Amino acid sequence: MCNSGLDMQVLKGESGLAITFVLKCFACPYRVEFSSSNFHEGTQIATINSRFVYAMRSIGKGAEAGRMFCGVMNLPQPPTRFSPYGKRILNAAKLVYEDSIQNATKEAICENEGNKNIAVAVDGTWQKRGYTSLNGVVTVTSIDTGKVIDVDILSKYCACKNLPFHEKDCKRNYVGSSGVMEIQVILWTSYSEKSQQCSEYAASYLGHFSASTDEYPQHGFCPIGEDSWCGFKKAEASGKSYKHKNSLPVAVVEAMRPIFRDLSHPDLLKKCLHGKTQNPNESFHNVIWSRVPKATFVQIETLSLGVYDAVCSFNDGNVSKLKMLQKMGVEPGEFSHYNVVESGPSFAEANLKQTKASVLFKLINETGIDHTFPCLTKAAIEDVVEDAYLIQDSIQLGRRILRANAFKSLRANTFQRYEIFNGGISPENTLLYSLCAS
Repeated sequence: MCNSGLDMQVLKGESGLAITFVLKCFACPYRVEFSSSNFHEGTQIATINSRFVYAMRSIGKGAEAGRMFCGVMNLPQPPTRFSPYGKRILNAAKLVYEDSIQNATKEAICENEGNKNIAVAVDGTWQKRGYTSLNGVVTVTSIDTGKVIDVDILSKYCACKNLPFHEKDCKRNYVGSSGVMEIQVILWTSYSEKSQQCSEYAASYLGHFSASTDEYPQHGFCPIGEDSWCGFKKAEASGKSYKHKNSLPVAVVEAMRPIFRDLSHPDLLKKCLHGKTQNPNESFHNVIWSRVPKATFVQIETLSLGVYDAVCSFNDGNVSKLKMLQKMGVEPGEFSHYNVVESGPSFAEANLKQTKASVLFKLINETGIDHTFPCLTKAAIEDVVEDAYLIQDSIQLGRRILRANAFKSLRANTFQRYEIFNGGISPENTLLYSLCAS
């Protein structure tokens, strides 16, 4: 190359967001071409396009939204079709997903003291509201950790109707009613042998209490005593009169009674004994449909990609996106690392953190410690819990709280004020002792 100067040009091509630059010498035949993007090994597929397609899918957008974004940002036209990139991204997402659920399962077993008979919550969700959806997802979450340990993706949609090789290439994997998708794929259920007396009352008393009148009071299932939540039993214990408010007609009560009888069946109530909810499942469902909007129908490949990506983000946080890019053969880069780290913990860990704080605050309220230590408020607890989402039980969390600066002056005289060493540990002080013990 001579020293006459260089001219740079941009070649127009069909490489999506990848741009080809050409450097030419003004005087000699020197010429060199280079691209703004790397390419997947052995292909002409630019990694920037794979990254772009994955980014759009991560936020629940497709090719049309991608073109609008690039137009507003004055970027080259992106890939006109996402399907050529879908298989590569889906395969990478499945690998990361499998690692995520394996780790979540091991964590659930460890939390269950090595017992593989873990308790789970199973719930289904559909892409279309109602029971006519062609796509559905059934999720299994650990009750102890709140993380997803399995999913099943179902689709009734057949894209190859009346075409040759229908059975060989058809992506449909479910035939039947949309409403029973959830029942068809339940993996297992954990039952407890504990007493269900309280659970029976929960459903049974409603069928009687709602029909109570002054002439025929029906409070046989209500707790007795002045501390009872039942106004009739409370008034009876204190020797006062009680006047019933408007009650349901007898005919309506008799029509409703079979429903309450079914709801209070022992086999059904056994499922409620663990006292947990399906909130982690519902939270995870929101993560899925943020990637695969319900307003837009998709085929099972796109749905699967959204579910796999949602599982990884829910269990492990957005750090999983770096793993996804690496499995795709794309180097994440400095800014990808920075933005992912700044995004915070996973959904499951954030939910666990909030739950632990609520449990501890409830325990403190029940023991009356908050009256002795007015500064031990929920806001103070949440401030400390902000960085404590990895703590696995409320006692450890309590110790961390008492080690915080806000409680240093109180901890010095805790044992003396409650006379734990002199008078022994009374039941109401057991929690306090656990919190203060090093």
